[in-house]
Amino acid sequence: MREAFDAPRHVTAPGRRSGLGRGRVRLIAAGILAVALVAGWAWLAYGESDRLPRRVSVGTIDAGGLTAAEAGRRIRKEGARLARRPVVLVLPNRRLDLTAAQLGATPPVGVAVEWARAARGRFGRALARIGLTKRRHLDLALRADPRVVESIGGALAASYDRAPRDAAVRGSASGLALVPARPGRRLDTRRLRELLAEASGTVVVPFSTVRPVLDTAAARRALEDAERLVGEPLVVDAGDARATVPPSVIRRALRFTPTGRRLAVTVDPDVVAPPLEAALGHLEQPPLDAVFRVVGDRVVVDPARVGRRLDIAGMTAAAAKSPGSQVQARFAATQPALTTAKARAMGVVEPVAEFTTPFACCPPRVTNIRLGAEILDGQVIPAGGSFSLNAALGRRTRERGFVPAPMILSGRLVDSVGGGVSQIAATLYSAAFFAGLDLVEHTPHEFFISRYPLGREATISWQSPDLVIRNAWPAAVLVDASVGSGSITIRLFSSKLGRRVETETGAPYAFRPARKRFVELPTLPPGKRQIAQVGGFNGFAVDYTRRVYRDDRLTAKERFTTRYRPEDTIVEVGPPIPPKAQPNTAPALLAVGFG
Repeated sequence: MREAFDAPRHVTAPGRRSGLGRGRVRLIAAGILAVALVAGWAWLAYGESDRLPRRVSVGTIDAGGLTAAEAGRRIRKEGARLARRPVVLVLPNRRLDLTAAQLGATPPVGVAVEWARAARGRFGRALARIGLTKRRHLDLALRADPRVVESIGGALAASYDRAPRDAAVRGSASGLALVPARPGRRLDTRRLRELLAEASGTVVVPFSTVRPVLDTAAARRALEDAERLVGEPLVVDAGDARATVPPSVIRRALRFTPTGRRLAVTVDPDVVAPPLEAALGHLEQPPLDAVFRVVGDRVVVDPARVGRRLDIAGMTAAAAKSPGSQVQARFAATQPALTTAKARAMGVVEPVAEFTTPFACCPPRVTNIRLGAEILDGQVIPAGGSFSLNAALGRRTRERGFVPAPMILSGRLVDSVGGGVSQIAATLYSAAFFAGLDLVEHTPHEFFISRYPLGREATISWQSPDLVIRNAWPAAVLVDASVGSGSITIRLFSSKLGRRVETETGAPYAFRPARKRFVELPTLPPGKRQIAQVGGFNGFAVDYTRRVYRDDRLTAKERFTTRYRPEDTIVEVGPPIPPKAQPNTAPALLAVGFG
């Protein structure tokens, strides 16, 4: 019987090694080499990661391998040494010795350290450690502080800048003198900042030349013109009259005015005017304004007239252009303030209101009324304008012709210069009332005065109270004031424009009886009495109204109240009579002696 044997699956020949074992050995060897290379790389690239890279220098300092703090200290010390180096400023006529430190120069320590730290990457660090790279270098440069440089520039400009001087001609007692031009000097601040930026070496401070506008040649030409002007008198011919201005006056009148790059020679008219006006002033004619003249119930405009005056400016300009030659008299037209055309366009054509108040003949107050009416007559209130009676009449003084006359002051009549002109105010108030003018400001009298309408009246005194009215109508108003033997009449002329005024006056009320008042007057003899003011009307109040229409349109509806104080009788009394001395009636005392 045969034995059965299983055939082997793999048979290794005697004396032959397995391929799997050799591969493992090579793999292990490669791993060991890789680990060694990585470790070497890590040692080269990361071994000094807390220090600056090798082969790096800043200025004279080898910063490689130093810590950032140590490198910063060394750079700062080197910068302090550099800051002591001199900086020389060369200025006109002098030099200024500074140091870089005085220019605010400091080393850029932080910038230099950061540059050194980033000078190489990881690969460069590794190569630098084994000496396979070139050295990298950063110059340590100081930079001046711009603010310090700006301050130094300002100080230098203040000391050395010089404005140019234009040429000129000056007059003196001895004659005319030429002042030559002189160039100016200006610091070039921008260029100075550039030169001082590195804070080292010698710097010639840069200045630029500033040329004058007027050079010496221009002034010399003006001087020649001026000398011709003062060489002979100025003669002005006006036909039958002639004026002469001597050279001494012309010299004082010379003016030299820069005009671009020229020096113009002119003659001041105000200086030469007196001799010209003295000789030729009679040839002038003042302008005349147009005048409103009342003829019955219409207004006539007397035409304006253009005047003429000496054109002294024109004559002196002609003399300056032609020195030494005779000048013809010149005149300029002077226009009137109120031309004929303007007067006719103002709409003053017909009466629009009139009022009259009476007075007793001939007391001093009438003198003041007549004078005030003459001043008021012809006054014009323009359309839209206001009118003050005090402003129109002015201050009432003796020098102007006003005289003392009674006026009401604090409840009694007293004499005052200009007393009585309040009747002008009362009359004008009623005329303006019926002309539909605006009654801006008015004050009634303290007492009721029977010659005036009940309540509807006004008074004035310098400077208050005043009568102020406004003309809101589109046509001017002419005031026509006339005084007769026993009354004053004020008429207002304008254009009617459909104006109409309605008024009502109520009955008096709130009566206050007049009484007798005693006032002590120390200047009277003791016990003496005299009547200073005879009493009159009682006091009362009264209301009145006004409606103003333009055609059928109501433009104003007003109500006024006037309150009059009573007109008391005033008795002035002297001091009381002192009591008489009484005789001594007391019994005599007996002197008794005792022994």
